[in-house]
Amino acid sequence: MAEQELLTRLRRVLAHELKSGLRNRAVFGGLQTHCPQWIADLVLEGAAGAEAKRRAAELARYETLTLAERETAIKATLALVDSVAARPMARAEGEPAAEPIKPPQGAAAKVNSAPSVAKVRTSSPPVRRAPALPSPSRTAMLEAPVSRLPGIKGTSASKLRNLGVETVLDLVYLFPRRYSEVKRISDLVPGETQTVVGTVWRATKEARRAGLTLTNLVIADASGTLPVTLFRAGRVDYGPEFPTGAKVMLTGPVELDFGMLRLKPSEVEVRNVPEGAVPGSLLPIYPLSGDLRQNWLRARVADTVGVWTSALIEYLPGWIRQRWQLLDLQTAVRQIHVPDGWPALARARRRLAFDELLLVQLGMLRRRAAYRQGQVAERLIAPPDLLARFLDSLPFQLTGAQKRVVDEIVADLAQATPMMRLLQGEVGSGKTVVAAAALLVAVSAGCQGAIMAPTEILAGQHYRTLSATLDKLGPVKRADGTARPLTVGLLTGSVAPAERRRLAEGVAAGEVDIVVGTHALIEDSAVFERLGLAVVDEQHRFGVEQRAALRQKGHNPHLLAMTATPIPRTLALTLYGDLDLSVIDELPPGRQPVATRSLGPGERSRAYAFIRKRVELGEQAFIICPLIEESDKIEAKAATAEYERLQREVFPDLRLGLLHGKLKAADKEGAMQQFRAGEVQVLVSTSVVEVGVDVPNASVMLVEGADRFGLSRLASMCRTPR
Repeated sequence: MAEQELLTRLRRVLAHELKSGLRNRAVFGGLQTHCPQWIADLVLEGAAGAEAKRRAAELARYETLTLAERETAIKATLALVDSVAARPMARAEGEPAAEPIKPPQGAAAKVNSAPSVAKVRTSSPPVRRAPALPSPSRTAMLEAPVSRLPGIKGTSASKLRNLGVETVLDLVYLFPRRYSEVKRISDLVPGETQTVVGTVWRATKEARRAGLTLTNLVIADASGTLPVTLFRAGRVDYGPEFPTGAKVMLTGPVELDFGMLRLKPSEVEVRNVPEGAVPGSLLPIYPLSGDLRQNWLRARVADTVGVWTSALIEYLPGWIRQRWQLLDLQTAVRQIHVPDGWPALARARRRLAFDELLLVQLGMLRRRAAYRQGQVAERLIAPPDLLARFLDSLPFQLTGAQKRVVDEIVADLAQATPMMRLLQGEVGSGKTVVAAAALLVAVSAGCQGAIMAPTEILAGQHYRTLSATLDKLGPVKRADGTARPLTVGLLTGSVAPAERRRLAEGVAAGEVDIVVGTHALIEDSAVFERLGLAVVDEQHRFGVEQRAALRQKGHNPHLLAMTATPIPRTLALTLYGDLDLSVIDELPPGRQPVATRSLGPGERSRAYAFIRKRVELGEQAFIICPLIEESDKIEAKAATAEYERLQREVFPDLRLGLLHGKLKAADKEGAMQQFRAGEVQVLVSTSVVEVGVDVPNASVMLVEGADRFGLSRLASMCRTPR
């Protein structure tokens, strides 16, 4: 940019800033984002160069200055611009001398704007800048109601409340949901929502019918022209008129209309187009509620961020920011609202994402510390030979990973503070036998144990596995010196009322050592005599409150949560940061890796052929459907209809079974028992079998409508077949 053009732009922006009340809105993004670079581009030497460096440094922190300091800085910079403009300039032979720029008359000198630029709206009240208060006071003001900000009163404040914005800090942290890059007209792409800034060449109105008026514009920039259509119907009004030569900013989808590009704006700004809205700049798009307008909200956020970002307190030490190459908090917040470009936006997002994850992590760790602080749990210590006798009774040897995890859990149970541990391992890695060892320790120490599963099928499987495994031990010596066999009970919603009452009485009296159940375990009717260890299987299927409700069944019981869904360590610490982590990272010998394939609808016959091939080899298969019955609203396969179709058309010679959540408990158990026994070769089911179902002979699972399931469910289902 030539020096004369730089001087003209600097003088126009600075004079406009004085005229508009020092609101830092004379240029898009604030004076601090552009003016220092423009001054540096003047390439001055000597005393003028030293003064230019001082002025650039002062304007670089413009948004943090008080009103008086801003006025002083602008006047000093205008004086520098005038002195540079008045100096003799070298010119080529025959070239006419450039007309010097006349200095403004007074602090509020008028801007010599070209007629083609729309005037700034003066009807709205000026945004007042907050006084320079001491840091604690400015920080406290961030918690003030948003209605105390200029331009936000009454209904506007209530509309912002619908967005979760109640305080000044909430508005500062109302981040854009996306960004629209300002483009040249020649660079517009049909089919995308884009933003252009141009000058009105022609504006005509067209009345179509009562209440509907079209405004047809032709706008232009240095690269071309673009037709624009505005609709005005009823009370929907774009507000401004469009005089020829007015500068406008339009955002909306670009379409092809008979081979020509046409923009249909959803946002229009004609009276206050920011100076910095130039091709390549990014326009923030905020979430809206009700009849809030994007332009209004963008202006309110810009005003608030320009003043109050400086009150944010940086809490990350400098060495952390340097190690991870993070922006400081104030810069990150400013850049997320008014980014200098895509790279700057990426750096701002990285810092704010780091903050969010760090605060979640610290919150979880604080919750764990608060729970453990002053909490005394029973020390659960088993006789030295009990675990050895239990391991010897197993028909297999534990893997090295299982032994390591058992040692970690036994060490935690022996402490006087409650254990809070997450056990992660693949389906078939042996989590249940680890839980059985922990429950055995709790019972031998004179306490009760409970294991909660998300489905009745999985709860029944745990009940059978624990009963068969622990029965082999015979009488177990307790802390009171007595020895008797372990008793295991099953408590689910489908248990008969009489049996539930009998089981509840046994649990309350301490006669039932281990209770396996579903959500029924956290109901008020389930009362434990002395709960020492709570085990939660498939942790990701339960909420924090449900896990806490199970812990409240005893006096600070130890907690062991288990999951088969793979969770990277960083994510595990974020989601379950209040839990210590143990991982079974070794599968038992002979386990084959699970292969997962994605097939399109046209390849269904290929999947059926593969299932038939595996069944002919003596194996079994699952076919999972997202629905129980067909729905007019959801296009997805239903288990009942699919079962009938498959039996009739695809596998008429095979034995098929049906399983879903609406079946009675006895029917569900019967279907699973037939499948385990090999009487059913292909089981058509819903996602009730998604977690931990133990059918070693099932080698294939076909999931219909995989897009209807979440990632966690798919991960569990794809690991169920052995």
